[in-house]
Amino acid sequence: MSEAFVHDFVSDALKSLADVDAAFADLSNNPDNKRIIQGIFCVFRQIMGLSGHLNFSRLEHIAKEGKVVIDSLYQQKVEFSPEISLALFSAVEYIRNQLNVIQETGKEEESDAHALVLELRESIS
Repeated sequence: MSEAFVHDFVSDALKSLADVDAAFADLSNNPDNKRIIQGIFCVFRQIMGLSGHLNFSRLEHIAKEGKVVIDSLYQQKVEFSPEISLALFSAVEYIRNQLNVIQETGKEEESDAHALVLELRESIS
């Protein structure tokens, strides 16, 4: 992939994550608002898809796990809780950090996200 495409992906994803930060605040006040949940879902889905296309597997994996949590909220399989909020916040921070590393180096940081994956999965179990 071209360097310009990666730069655009990172720039757009970081802007979208800023929107997710605001959406989390709204969601804590309106936990059943499907429009808010759907907006967050779309950001995770977009990041997951494009990071997979660009072979950023760690980023793709965390975005996918976050998308599963958001989908569980949307499908009303779980209720929004402090555990879900914290897990999603952690996922967003991980994604943001990876994007910043990609922006600086052109590749993902070699980091183990196993604990974060478990946190995301446990938040909806």
